Amino acid sequence: MKILVCHNYYQQRGGEDQFFEDEAKLLESHGHVVIRYTTHNDRIKDRRLLSVAAQTLWNKESASHLTDLVKQHRPHVLHAVNTFPLFSPSIFHAANKLNLPTVASIQNYRSFCAQAMCFRNGKACEACLGKIPWRAVKHRCYRGSRSGSAIVAAMQMLHRHLGTWQNCIDVICVASEFSKSKLAAAGFDTGQMMSKPNFVSVDPGQQDGNGNFALFVGRLAGEKGVDTLMEAWQKHQLPYPLKIVGDGPDADSVKLAAEKQSNIEWVGRVPNEQVYDWMGRAACLIFPSVGYESMPKTLIESMAVGTPVIGADVASIPEVVLDGQTGHVFTGGDADSLAEKVHQFFASKPDWQTMRNRCRQEFEARFTAEENYQRLMEMYMESFNRKGLAPPEVHTIAGSSEVSLNS
Repeated sequence: MKILVCHNYYQQRGGEDQFFEDEAKLLESHGHVVIRYTTHNDRIKDRRLLSVAAQTLWNKESASHLTDLVKQHRPHVLHAVNTFPLFSPSIFHAANKLNLPTVASIQNYRSFCAQAMCFRNGKACEACLGKIPWRAVKHRCYRGSRSGSAIVAAMQMLHRHLGTWQNCIDVICVASEFSKSKLAAAGFDTGQMMSKPNFVSVDPGQQDGNGNFALFVGRLAGEKGVDTLMEAWQKHQLPYPLKIVGDGPDADSVKLAAEKQSNIEWVGRVPNEQVYDWMGRAACLIFPSVGYESMPKTLIESMAVGTPVIGADVASIPEVVLDGQTGHVFTGGDADSLAEKVHQFFASKPDWQTMRNRCRQEFEARFTAEENYQRLMEMYMESFNRKGLAPPEVHTIAGSSEVSLNS
């Protein structure tokens, strides 16, 4: 099968970028020909605001380029991850004109939230869900910019009016039931949606968790619940060692907390190999996010190494963290609730191995590369059905090519 995969890389590399790369490699490992069509947000800094605004709403060049790629490579299906802002949803209209089966993986909430994680003023925000997004402009939700927020809001309204999501995409891939519910509330057709959790590309294997410390891995920012984490350890003087991995705008407050409390250690950014090592040795992972996340890869990695998670009851987190089985769930944004669950976990040390085994079982049942591949094939077959096309004969002819949008 020939698969045209499309992705707009972020300036700050994140989970969606890794997800795109892992999935493309997974398809190639099963013998499919993958044509990568990519661009990068680093190109924005050299452009004028009006140019970026126009392309965000409707990029004629990317639509034309995609049309040329389809005519040249004759792919059987288009699979897009992120199109914001440089590709724009215009590529879906181009694919639809060519009757090309199309799958779109929606990994965030940008289609109705300018901030993309439904987070504002330290808490979850659904002010624009299913509504005209004028509040996003008022509150400067996109990077603190009123003009930038207006551009995103205009993009949302334009493609809602054009019916882009309903008419030009055959299958919408969602990573969690929570994402499915929010997209439905935003006006998306649930009949188009198929669920496929994210996955770990290389299985690290179950680890022993003999480190007896708690671990946080992620961006040090408000939506990640870092302030809740710091308050829990400082206010309650939790005696358990806490290792914090990551960097971000809240790094100074984390550094200050580590200086004041000897059992808090901030190590900044480290290579993935080191993260896996610490995650495997940690007694538990703390995941206090208050912003809406689709299906965080960090949670899946923790399941893979068998490390229980103490996670907030926010968005998709409870779909992975099964309370009392693969960890504990606390009230998101509530430091007292987090502290209580941390105490509960460390007091139940005899049960840790049972919990670690259950984490690994959940990973093997839901989050392996092979499970992800099977779900992908089901989605591609459904996209052919929706276009009224017979599925292609699948031959194992491995290969790939890569194209970047430079204009």
